[in-house]
Parts: sequence; structure tokens; C-alpha cells
Amino acid sequence: MTSESTRAPQWESVELTLNAEREYGAPYTDVEVFMKFTGPGGQELVRPAFWDGGRTWKVRFASPTRSGQWRWESVASERNDGGLHGRSGVLEAVPYKGENKLVRHGLLRMSAGKRNVIHHDGTPFFMVGDTPWALPWRATVEGAEEYACDREAKGFNAALLMSVQPDRDARGPRSRSEVGGFDVGFEDLAEGHLNKLRVEYFQYLDRLVEVLLRHGIVPVFQPVFQGFGWKGQRVLGTHAVPEEYARYCRYLVARYGAQPAMWIVLSLIHI
Repeated sequence: MTSESTRAPQWESVELTLNAEREYGAPYTDVEVFMKFTGPGGQELVRPAFWDGGRTWKVRFASPTRSGQWRWESVASERNDGGLHGRSGVLEAVPYKGENKLVRHGLLRMSAGKRNVIHHDGTPFFMVGDTPWALPWRATVEGAEEYACDREAKGFNAALLMSVQPDRDARGPRSRSEVGGFDVGFEDLAEGHLNKLRVEYFQYLDRLVEVLLRHGIVPVFQPVFQGFGWKGQRVLGTHAVPEEYARYCRYLVARYGAQPAMWIVLSLIHI
């Protein structure tokens, strides 16, 4: 029998945890981890892992099949770390029995003609989007719940989000409840970099995203805004170091790509 902890309901995100054998000085930038999944009929999927603080890396995986086994094996840039590299296990895919309308028909993808968004089984997804851009860094869980209830009742099913506050010169209290306050995703964003990631910020963002998904609202992530930004105070997106921007995009995909999500690759640019 397969234990409950290793079951993978179709299209529902399952989280696997890896624990490094040692501490790393810069785990976000210096250590890469991913997992190879091999499923029924030899299907292969690769999912990146994301650093979640301390010695912890996590992988989120959504089975595209309703039955069969998915065998996984971890691969890390630090090949001598047995906590991250060479770990293996099995997930048992089972049918999804929940009621979430975003999960029932499979994760979102583009249609064959690349003009429409559809679920994996072909069910159309008619996007009705709202723009709570600042929700990731200004909202509380309670505020997100109130917002999502209101938008669900009005028929919205997507929320466009700036994943981090993008202005280098924005000033205010590091608070989600004080006037003019905001939370910070990268300690060095004000210096023009994306290297000092704050895990606590993204752990809180997980909770906000969970609220949206529970109300049938798909998060649409813009990594680091490239237009006006929040207050037009030297937005970073247009000037971000390409390697740092790409690393952050991979982090977002690792953290949120195994659940309903959409991505804004480019936003308005002011020249």
C-alpha cells in the first residue's frame, strides 16, 4: 500500500522536501537542485527545486496522470551533498476528488493555435482579470481573503501581480498594515540586485496565493516590473542583471509552477 504522504492526486501540487547535509553561505545563488520524474509509459518531467530557508530545498510536483507510479530522483550542483543529490522515491498518482474548478480540468496551457488559454483537457479558460498589482507585498492574509471573496462573487478568475515591490527608491515601513508600508522580497533590490532573497517573504506569499486559488482566481506573476513600477521610483526590472533576473524567474516557476498560474514575461516599458 502507498502511504497517504506519497499519494499525488492528479493536477494537485505535492511537495517534496530535501535537507542539505551542511550549511551554505549563499544557498539561493550558489546551489542548484532539481528533480527528475519518470512516470507511466516512460513519461519524463523535470521540476526545479527552490530554497526555502536554512538547509531546506523543496520541489512541487503535479501529476498529469490519474494513476500509475512516478519515480523521482534529485540532482544537485553540489554532488557531494547526500541530502540534496541522489535522493529518490515514488509517488502514486490517484484521481483528483476535490472541487476546485481550477484543478478539475488540469493546469492551464495555450491552445494549439497559441491564441487562447485552455485547461489541459481542452476546457476553455475565459480569463477575466483584475490588477491587484501590490497584493504580494502589501496585503495581509485577511485582506487577501476579503479581496478574493469579493472578486470571486463578481466573476473574476485571474489576478495580475507584481511579485515583488520593484522600485529601488521606494521608502516606507516594512509593514503590511501601516500607511505607505510594504514587505521586501530581496534585501538588495534597492541596490539594483536580486541576490539576497528573503524566504520569509515568499513563505507569506504562499499563503496569499493559496487564498486566491481557493477562490478560483489564478495568480498572474510579473517577476520584476519594467514599466512605471509602484511609485515610479527607479523601477528595477528594465535594468536588472540578466542572470539574476533569470534565476529569479526560475525560482518563481519552481515555487508556483506546479499549480494554476500564468506569467507576464514583459510589462510596459517607459523609454
